[in-house]
Amino acid sequence: MDLREMSTPALAYLGDCVLELCVREYLVESGFSTSRNLNAQALNFVRASAQAEAMKYIRAGVSGRDADKVARDVITDAGYGAYFGHSLGHSLGLEIHELPSVSPKSEAILVSGNIVTVEPGIYIPGKYGVRIENMVLVTDDGCINLTNSERQLIEL
Repeated sequence: MDLREMSTPALAYLGDCVLELCVREYLVESGFSTSRNLNAQALNFVRASAQAEAMKYIRAGVSGRDADKVARDVITDAGYGAYFGHSLGHSLGLEIHELPSVSPKSEAILVSGNIVTVEPGIYIPGKYGVRIENMVLVTDDGCINLTNSERQLIEL
């Protein structure tokens, strides 16, 4: 399916894209500092795994709650469940956050043609956080990723 040939108002929506950001900690010993933060890199791997699993699961007929649970279980099983403090995603339209939501409380069933975000995030207070948002088109057979951006960890 070539998305450029589809005529739907939702495809004109250009906002609400979150790229991952890691604010690095500096380790200062003997006058030297390093930006290498293996914990943040491991955290990013967990986040990426959660997103990938959720995107494999999302398709018409699944509930927003069940899709959220797939990503949340990956993060919880890795020991970071307490640090995933928001929903997995939401629908897009004329407003930034629209129904159906993809959250632990959502009873909405996704239908073909929905565009939803898939944005698991892990935030360790006082240290760092990782998050990336994909927009996907829900289809009967799965979902199509509409986000085309780099995926590497960006350290500032």
